[in-house]
Amino acid sequence: MYNPYQQNYGMNWCQGEAGAKSFPVSPGNTVAIFDSEENTFYVKSVDVMGRPLPLKICDYVERDNAPKLEEKKYVEKDTLDETISSFNEKLDEVIELLMKTPEKKVEKEKKDAK
Repeated sequence: MYNPYQQNYGMNWCQGEAGAKSFPVSPGNTVAIFDSEENTFYVKSVDVMGRPLPLKICDYVERDNAPKLEEKKYVEKDTLDETISSFNEKLDEVIELLMKTPEKKVEKEKKDAK
């Protein structure tokens, strides 16, 4: 009998995993069965001989429609300038240390030679 208030739009429903396991599926077919108690759906398949294949259990989550913010794939000028300035300062320190090192070695060698 047709009931105009009961519409399932082609979706199969069950209550829990036990309901999905007992859901009738004809041989050679696969059916998606939605759980009415949890955010879960089951994929039940039966081979052509009528033997049920292992039940696949899937959980689903609802996606929000909020736009995703894209990560910046660029460097802002201020940040780049600060980084370059810091790098140049450290590079100057290293160059200064390298310049001092040979003088100390030369002085040490002269003292050791005397």
